[in-house]
Amino acid sequence: MKTSTTIPSSTDFDVSVIIPSYKPGAYFEECLASVGDQSLDKEQFEIIIVLNGCGEPWLSETKALIEKYLPRHNVKFIHIEQSGVSNARNMGIDVAGGQYITFIDDDDYISPMFLEIMLETADPETVSVCDSHPFDDVTKEEVMPYRPHIAYQKLVGRSDITILHARAIFNGPWMKLLNRSFIQGFRF
Repeated sequence: MKTSTTIPSSTDFDVSVIIPSYKPGAYFEECLASVGDQSLDKEQFEIIIVLNGCGEPWLSETKALIEKYLPRHNVKFIHIEQSGVSNARNMGIDVAGGQYITFIDDDDYISPMFLEIMLETADPETVSVCDSHPFDDVTKEEVMPYRPHIAYQKLVGRSDITILHARAIFNGPWMKLLNRSFIQGFRF
């Protein structure tokens, strides 16, 4: 486990996965397991976990989950006192060494091919996006309608997409792979 607070001078990885977390709950374990189970070679991506605004028992639990699910991955674990998801995302950006950046919330999980497919579609001048599916907490059944999913389905395969068409997809930072040049200088 590495802790870092310096801005990298170059891109050391293809992708930086930033996971902000505050008092991580029951889904955090599934989140980390899904990130650790990627088909993309683990040398191509790093995982940056920013635990913000909380201490024990979450600090010890997070370290244990990293050891359990990400023992041979490139992990930067950062613990900061200041709370706030925006602050945590900014801290992740500051230490990211990837050419591309993606954000995953601690209560989300991703498919095993998420990083590989997103990287295949990546382009320095394009934001790669993917579909998302919400699930019921108890039954694990898909819950629809879900605005980002509906917007994605309307746009997939089209070549005439404008930012106006895609605004429902761009409301949040998740579901995307961004070239780091899109982010430089911008803050949450």
